[in-house]
Amino acid sequence: MKKEFTARQLRKLLTAAVIILFIVGVGGFYLAYQALLTNGKEVSNEVANAKASNDLSTSLAALKVALASQQEIADVANNLYATADNWQSSANRDIKAYAALSDITISSISFNNATADPATEQSDPAATPATSGPTRSVVVEIESPVSYSGLLTFMTYIQHNTPKMQILSVELSRGVSRGDTIGVTALTIGVYTK
Repeated sequence: MKKEFTARQLRKLLTAAVIILFIVGVGGFYLAYQALLTNGKEVSNEVANAKASNDLSTSLAALKVALASQQEIADVANNLYATADNWQSSANRDIKAYAALSDITISSISFNNATADPATEQSDPAATPATSGPTRSVVVEIESPVSYSGLLTFMTYIQHNTPKMQILSVELSRGVSRGDTIGVTALTIGVYTK
């Protein structure tokens, strides 16, 4: 016995099938929308991370270029102070060279390893703040008489030296042979050291 459907039953069956298909379609659409939303957020985060990484790489590259272009300035800054190991040889070489350029004859050079200013000495070296003055001194004895302009030239060279040196004291007397000469017994030069 074969059961046949009536038109009314087929219409109910077709309506139920359409409703089920509609519900399945809406559910599928919702799930697909949620998946796309999640993937969109992940892609957006990846794009933001990539952009930030690219910006960081760009600024690091720019910083490297800036540092490379400023290397000469950094080298000059490092050379402003003599080291504790080489300050005597550096000062001796520079003083003799400047004396030769200024037509001054040096009779002796003596070095003082103590600080140039006793007020800056402390018992604890770790507690010593950076000093604003020279940390070592050199006493230069010059054969007199010397020309006044030669002495000024020599002192200018000393003041503009790298590593930094500074004239601390000059012992002068009146020149006896000519009007443009001056007697210099000793010149104390401070040397800045690290």
